[in-house]
Amino acid sequence: MRAVTAILCRGDSILLLRRSLHMPTMPGLWSAVSGTIEGDEDIMYRMHLEICEETGIKHVRALSSCSLRITDGIWLYSVLCAACGDVRLNLENTAYRWIRPADIISYDTVPALNDILFLLLGSIGALTGEHYVYAGTATHRTWYVVSGMLACPRVYEGCFFRVY
Repeated sequence: MRAVTAILCRGDSILLLRRSLHMPTMPGLWSAVSGTIEGDEDIMYRMHLEICEETGIKHVRALSSCSLRITDGIWLYSVLCAACGDVRLNLENTAYRWIRPADIISYDTVPALNDILFLLLGSIGALTGEHYVYAGTATHRTWYVVSGMLACPRVYEGCFFRVY
């Protein structure tokens, strides 16, 4: 099985969604946009589809990505995206919050979301030649770089990349 998770960011915040209590997997937990990739479907296509379905946001730009093998049969493709537009939830989620990345540790999230966020932020930190050690909170310097990328996208346009 292959799945995609998209962490949306705007300004200095990321979007968390609270899963409906009626969802068959991980009800009530906070998560990012996620979905299962069907067949040989393109990863970016599925990511955009899930973002649009779950949030109503139609304009996103990938900033960084990573892929992880969760178990022998499960691959998770994760993307940090700049988002533009208002959030309109579908029935999969009951609430949303824009939070600072460091505050994610205060939420009861789906497994590995915290680790994925810091992997994605770390990959952006690597673009500036800096290295970060995961210590349970996002570094201000890494998020400063992300905020700069969102504020001045042309400066960093050549730095956007995808790894699959």
